[in-house]
Amino acid sequence: MKLFLRTCPLIAITLMISFTAAVFLGAGTALAKSVPSESASAGVSSCSPPSSVPADPVVSTETSSAKECTSAASRISPPQSEAGVASEGRSADDSSEPETERNLFCASDRSYFNDALFIGDSLTEDLQKYGGLEGASFFTHVGLNIYQLFEKPQTDAKTGATLRQMLQSHRYGKIYVLLGINEMGTGTTGYFARHYSAALSVIRELQPKAILYVQSILPVAAEKSDEDPVFNNPRIRERNEALRALANGRNIFYFDLAAAFRDESGNLPQKYSGDDVHIKAKYYPLWTDYLLKNTVPSKEVVFP
Repeated sequence: MKLFLRTCPLIAITLMISFTAAVFLGAGTALAKSVPSESASAGVSSCSPPSSVPADPVVSTETSSAKECTSAASRISPPQSEAGVASEGRSADDSSEPETERNLFCASDRSYFNDALFIGDSLTEDLQKYGGLEGASFFTHVGLNIYQLFEKPQTDAKTGATLRQMLQSHRYGKIYVLLGINEMGTGTTGYFARHYSAALSVIRELQPKAILYVQSILPVAAEKSDEDPVFNNPRIRERNEALRALANGRNIFYFDLAAAFRDESGNLPQKYSGDDVHIKAKYYPLWTDYLLKNTVPSKEVVFP
């Protein structure tokens, strides 16, 4: 070895340097294998969480209103539009439709109506007689129309009080209005809707914390609709669409009562009526049942 170093010093130095470099390179490779790279570590954090960590819980779309409904009743679909189809000028998935009209209606028991006031003509008068809503209050008069609520005040058939007097003397949680059939021969649809809106404004002023329900005008039987130029279902549907537009989906709700009484053609079934307009007494439970299945819990109502 000494002879080799003396005779070939350059070659010996070169071999020693190469050997030393190989040793250091080998150690570096082993160290790299034992320590994860930065990119590999970052990749772990960007993946899904391990199975021991629960994923984000699924948030239920069910609102708290279900808790206020009877436990035996489940959510049901909201009232359908006239004739079971999308309303004219509004598609079935139109985002302008109030959210509450689609998903806040649920079923309740009869106690829901213990603080309710029903306003209407002879149809509502018969609801008081045959509907089984003993806990509710009523303001009714045969032939009552929207103009006789405040503009030309009519009185309740039983108490003799005006609607304003009733609203000033008692607080109601819900107020249902069914008017419109007696107004079919008066003014245009726009004229009718403006006066209806004005009446709702007065009711809201006198009852700031009441849920308001605008009930749709009921259809008439097919024979009358086909022959009468005034009291016919196309004109009734037109006015109902104007009533639907009065609802705001927060504290005023459109209640499609007509859905409980119309056939597949949008007419009042002949067997339901003796005069093609009024409902026979034995069919009033259909009205009550529809009321029970379509209520808006007070927790879901937003007052001004």
